[in-house]
Amino acid sequence: MLALRLTRSRLPWAARHLTTATDAAPSPVPEAVRRFWKTVGVDQRADGVAVKLDHRTLRTPAGNPMLLPKSKTMLATVIAHEWDFQERLVKHHALPMTSLASRAIDDLGNEATRDTARAALLEYLDTDTIWLAPPADIPHFPRSTAPQPSPVPADPNPLPFSFFQDEPPPLVVLQDKLWEPLLDWARDTYGVEINKFGSLLYNSQPAATKAKFDSVLKEFDQWEMAAMERATYTTKSFIVALALVTRHLTAEQAAATASVELDSQIERWGSVEDTHDVDYQDSRRQLGSAACLLSNI
Repeated sequence: MLALRLTRSRLPWAARHLTTATDAAPSPVPEAVRRFWKTVGVDQRADGVAVKLDHRTLRTPAGNPMLLPKSKTMLATVIAHEWDFQERLVKHHALPMTSLASRAIDDLGNEATRDTARAALLEYLDTDTIWLAPPADIPHFPRSTAPQPSPVPADPNPLPFSFFQDEPPPLVVLQDKLWEPLLDWARDTYGVEINKFGSLLYNSQPAATKAKFDSVLKEFDQWEMAAMERATYTTKSFIVALALVTRHLTAEQAAATASVELDSQIERWGSVEDTHDVDYQDSRRQLGSAACLLSNI
């Protein structure tokens, strides 16, 4: 077993980056737990790679051993770093990889849970972030837009849909640079129709498009589904998350693509200290953890 005795200054940058910001995922440990272990280890076993605290296997919230496939030794090492990084009290927000791996182990190996998760993710196709654009004249407030006929059959229970705009210029530049190529990639790769809309209401992607992406998600394993969940909930975009999970986008590229609206507003109106800078780092940490979960090293 490999024992880890690392100080904060000796942790690799990636480990520090993944363990320093707030994480909204459920914690695998109860409140106010004091550090009770002295050493953290990664144990190569016949049935996989285990993370250990003082020679005892770490367990998930459901009580399952934190046992990872042999192909995910790097993931086990990062989880071990998270626990070794804890000091006097366990900080739940500093365990993003632990919570993500626990989600995969505890829940997403179950077929019924995977069906529920898949249905929830597909709903993002009708409200995808990469069609969201701010008004041209007033920052942070939605433009009043009357309902317009949809170019595709309207859903009987429509959800608000975001849309492209042709102003202001900083937004148009980012849309053309980041959104259009991603839409072309999704259309070409999966052979689907993806519509853009000019209004907020009565929009829905074609049923055939949803069916195709549903079949894509059905092929994902529990690790890919866990990464897809976190990436979708972080970016509010099914398409950006899919591009990350299928390795078409890096975590940095995914974060930039999902923040087109915000970045255009910052360019026009400036950033808010302790808000925009925190969001910038947190989105990259969340997407970085999803990308790390997919690693087979």
